[in-house]
Amino acid sequence: MAKKNRNKQQQEMQQQQQQHQAEFANEFAEGSSAEQARQQQQKAAGKRQKKNQQ
Repeated sequence: MAKKNRNKQQQEMQQQQQQHQAEFANEFAEGSSAEQARQQQQKAAGKRQKKNQQ
């Protein structure tokens, strides 16, 4: 009986995680273009800083 409950808990947790991931994916998709542009700028800035340090 305890094993069944544990399995059920694991399934519920997995479902919650999947739901969170789906929500996160949707939010990310909505903000991804702006976010990607910002990240690319940061990467470019980081590369410049590394070059300057060397």
